[in-house]
Amino acid sequence: MALTYDDIDKIARLARLKHTPEEKRKLLSDLNKILEYMEIIDEIDIEGIDEMSHITHQQTPFRDDVVKTGLSQKDALSNAPKTQDGLFVVPKIIENQDSTE
Repeated sequence: MALTYDDIDKIARLARLKHTPEEKRKLLSDLNKILEYMEIIDEIDIEGIDEMSHITHQQTPFRDDVVKTGLSQKDALSNAPKTQDGLFVVPKIIENQDSTE
């Protein structure tokens, strides 16, 4: 199944990404190569091969979930350049945008 330019436009719109015509051509080529590779992998005969979730049978050791005392609010805010009502004050970096879609 090959993707089309319309598919690239839809994916970009859903991901809210903008691209140039050259980037669009490159994306189409790269994604189609990935899909071709996946089709090749899909044709591999895996009959009789046991399913596995990891390469080895080792388990990840878990640590105890122990609550530790963290910084007090006063200590956490002590080096902050600006605070208000016990909270960090940071500059606004994201503007409100009305969604058209």
